[in-house]
Amino acid sequence: MNLAITIVQTVIRSLLSVLLLGTSARFFMTTYLTTSQEKRAILPVADSIAVNNGHGQIKNYPIIILETPNQAPRSLSVSGLYWNEQYAKGDFILVRYNPENPTGIRVDTLTSNVMIWAFPVAAGLVGLLLIPSVKQFKKNLKPAKVDP
Repeated sequence: MNLAITIVQTVIRSLLSVLLLGTSARFFMTTYLTTSQEKRAILPVADSIAVNNGHGQIKNYPIIILETPNQAPRSLSVSGLYWNEQYAKGDFILVRYNPENPTGIRVDTLTSNVMIWAFPVAAGLVGLLLIPSVKQFKKNLKPAKVDP
């Protein structure tokens, strides 16, 4: 392969790797800081709202009334629902929220907790997979040995 093409490919892969690793680190820190500030609570479902997911399926998102010491009670829709979880009025649900900024509330399940980490981990893994291309580039720069 032409050396110039190899150099361009290596530079592009290296920049993409750095970009992905940086993005992963940023989102990893944001997710960590967000989850470290969250509190857990078991709250009753006050109501539910039917939402069309765009594929012809209707999903009922639970509505929770969240009462915090410093603010008036708020009505919030719970996010982080996977695998067709259904909650009806009067059911109790384990949720996570930030008491300092209770604008979002999510269901506290294993799937929800794993999914919030999926993007930072995936971006970091792809970034790491691109790094060995630099080693391959160095190998390609060495002159081939010619046997007499």
